[in-house]
Amino acid sequence: MEYSIGDFAALLGQSADILRYYEKVGLLRPDRDPRNNYRRYSESQALSVMNLRMYRSFRMGLPDMRRITQGQSVREQNAELSRKRDQIMEQIQTLQQEAKRIEELKVFYDFAETRNGMVGLVDMEESYSLYVLGKGTHTDPLTLRLVREWMRHLPYTYFAVGIPKESLLSEDENLDVRLGVGVLEHYQKKLSLPLSKDVETFPKGECVYMHLSSSNPFELRKKDLSPLYEFVNENGLQISSEAVGRTFAEEYSNGRPVYYFSIRVLAEKIS
Repeated sequence: MEYSIGDFAALLGQSADILRYYEKVGLLRPDRDPRNNYRRYSESQALSVMNLRMYRSFRMGLPDMRRITQGQSVREQNAELSRKRDQIMEQIQTLQQEAKRIEELKVFYDFAETRNGMVGLVDMEESYSLYVLGKGTHTDPLTLRLVREWMRHLPYTYFAVGIPKESLLSEDENLDVRLGVGVLEHYQKKLSLPLSKDVETFPKGECVYMHLSSSNPFELRKKDLSPLYEFVNENGLQISSEAVGRTFAEEYSNGRPVYYFSIRVLAEKIS
C-alpha cells in the first residue's frame, strides 16, 4: 500500500514537517503520484523513517545520519554506534565533573548565605593567580593571552582577588586590592594551563580564611577585615603572606551590587 504524507506521518507518530525535512536534506525519497505530483510513501519506507528517528534520538547530526543510511554496511553502522556511545560517555564524564565543580562552588555560596564574616582555619593546596586589575598588575600581551587561556577553562578557573602582604601590614587603612584569574594546583595540572613569571604562586598549607562581602572590593578597608586581624592576634599569630581568594557571587541590595568573596592568608606563630 501507499500513503499520503499526512496519513503516513500519523501512522508513525511523526509530523509531516519532519518527513518533508528528511526529503529536503536527501535522507528520504518518497515516490510521486504522476497525476498530481503528490508524495506517496510505501510501507517499507516506514523502516527508513523509524531508523532515522532512532539515530536522531541519540542526537546524531545530519552528516552522521546521511553516512549511516546511504550505503553503510551493518558492520560500519555498528562502528558508528560505538563512536556515538564513546562520545556520550565522554559527555557524561564532563557533566559529572561539572556537577562536582558546582558542589565545590556551592560551599562558598553556603558560607555567603549563612556565615558571611566568619573566620577560621583551613588547609589549602597551592594556587596560582594572574592579576590584571588594580595596583601593580600586568597587562602585557603575554599576560592577556594567559588570561584568555585560563578563562576559557571556566568553571575550573575562577575570578581571583588578592591583597599584597605589604598592604595588609601597612599603617594605611585602605587596602590595595587586585583582581584577575586564578586556579588551584590540581586543576592547573589537569588542564595543563600555562604559567609565566607574572603568575603569582600561593603555597599550600594551613591558612586563616574569611568570607566577606563588599559593594566595591577596590574600596576595601582594614576595618572590613577586622575579624581576620582579631583571629590572628587572639591566636598568637602573625600574617606571613599576601591575602588571596576568589569572588563567587553578586547580588543587588537597594539597587546596588554586593559582591561576595573569600580570602585566606598564611599566618605563623609569633616566636
